[in-house]
Amino acid sequence: MEELEARNMLDFQHFTEEWDMMIAQAETEAAELQEAMVRKHEKEREILEHHLEEMLPKTPKYSSELLNTRRIYEMLTKQKKYQEAHDVQRRVQELEREENDKWSKQLNDKKQIEEINLVKAQKLEMEALEREENDKWSKQLNDKKQIEEINLVKAQKLEMEALEREEND
Repeated sequence: MEELEARNMLDFQHFTEEWDMMIAQAETEAAELQEAMVRKHEKEREILEHHLEEMLPKTPKYSSELLNTRRIYEMLTKQKKYQEAHDVQRRVQELEREENDKWSKQLNDKKQIEEINLVKAQKLEMEALEREENDKWSKQLNDKKQIEEINLVKAQKLEMEALEREEND
């Protein structure tokens, strides 16, 4: 009986060592996959920033009101109506400031929306990777437990048969 206990203890130690190695390997693989995913996400963000810089307009498209007001200003200065031109010039500057501010806000909003969408997609991708790793780990865990249980039952059965033979002899 002591022999059986000693053998079971050795089997348990062997199982524990294998288990620890398996956990360490799984953690290393998961960390490597996550690091690769982080690098991929950083590259995607750089690509998005570059794409937005290229695709979004560099200057605003001014309204017809602003363009017409500029023409009026130019006509008034050519006609040497400086006081009226000065008043119109202030209106042109006001319209330009308003339209530039509006354009800048729209540009920033568009960039933020694109970045938010990218971050959401990347978060979903990372969560999927983590789920996949957890599922893989759970399957390996279950498989390993089942194999160990089968081996333990076989070993116990063989030892019991050996003990029965010894008792019968």
